[in-house]
Amino acid sequence: MPIRTVVGYFPDLEAAEGARSQLIEAGVARHRIALRPLALEDAMAVSDPQDVANCEVSVVSEPRDWERVSELMARNGARRTVLLPR
Repeated sequence: MPIRTVVGYFPDLEAAEGARSQLIEAGVARHRIALRPLALEDAMAVSDPQDVANCEVSVVSEPRDWERVSELMARNGARRTVLLPR
């Protein structure tokens, strides 16, 4: 299976930064993690109107890590996670 990107959508920057820290502590290489605040139109496009995401954390990962990364994001406040092509 190819390398893919796991993306987690977070309610705010603080939650996204906390998730990034937890991913690093769990052994995910820092260079594989990106954090990006979402523009308003992006936030609305990825979220339910009652559950807006304002930041995303993405992790380029091997197939064996997809589930673990997604679970770590969810435990640390991700409103939703998705798996995208690299």
